[in-house]
Amino acid sequence: MPCYPRRHQFPRPWAPSIPYKGLADLLFTPTFSDEGSADFFSNIGFWWIEGKPRITAEQLQSNLFDYYRGLSQDFAQEGKLTVDLSRVSVALKQQGELFRGDISTYSFTGKLILLHGGRGHSTVFRLRSHRHLL
Repeated sequence: MPCYPRRHQFPRPWAPSIPYKGLADLLFTPTFSDEGSADFFSNIGFWWIEGKPRITAEQLQSNLFDYYRGLSQDFAQEGKLTVDLSRVSVALKQQGELFRGDISTYSFTGKLILLHGGRGHSTVFRLRSHRHLL
């Protein structure tokens, strides 16, 4: 089954505090919106950032927190859902050029989810030439 790509301007409207400009590419799994699927809310994302900003683990964690908190709030407003934004969190650890961690966020159904933490994996971000995040 193919993944479904989307491209957007970056930063997204729900995260205007992120100081980078560029493009966001997202690839959604075919069962992304199926809450019963093991791949629910699974995707691969790239932030193609203009220039070569130096990004620390602390900055990336803050940016991801703003992104997912804003996304959760946007889902809540669009779907008239009740969410507790204090439960959104991001925890990252840097390992060389990799950043590993867990993200607790809300899906578009209002369900609190842990991104990739439940399968023994953690979310991985890689900086390449400080131009894009994977």
